[in-house]
Amino acid sequence: MHVWEDPDGQADLIDVRALPDSAWRAVARRDASFGYSGSTYWLRLDVHNPHSRSLGWVLLIGNPLLDQLDAYGLDGERIYRAGDQRPFDWRWVEHRQLVLPLHVVSGERQRIWLRMQTDGSANLSASLMTRDAFDHQEQRSLLLQGLFFGALMAMLIYSL
Repeated sequence: MHVWEDPDGQADLIDVRALPDSAWRAVARRDASFGYSGSTYWLRLDVHNPHSRSLGWVLLIGNPLLDQLDAYGLDGERIYRAGDQRPFDWRWVEHRQLVLPLHVVSGERQRIWLRMQTDGSANLSASLMTRDAFDHQEQRSLLLQGLFFGALMAMLIYSL
């Protein structure tokens, strides 16, 4: 994944696509944190499916508190728009975090562009996983939450 900082937030996708590779810097970690800044950040992610069959992927953005997140290149010309300053029903997947579905055809390379703007901490915790891996992680997370709240309820009832 690579990032480009847009200090005034005026660039659009056409401007960003025209940038030379030297304008981008590599993001070495999955948890890309840019601190508190008024800048807009553009992220570029290349996905390749070397398998002989099409794959359904999920790009999970672990920070649901981003004010605005726009994704380009997920589904043709459609733009995914989400963030805590936008209506929840704009999301393609109804989920507590920002979930971006991605379908990659066998042998295809796909470039995804993310535009991130927030007044808070510009932290992008991104994970790219198969749909099956996402479902498995989600089931495990819900089980742990159920155990936690079940134990909390048991302690509440016991203390009465």
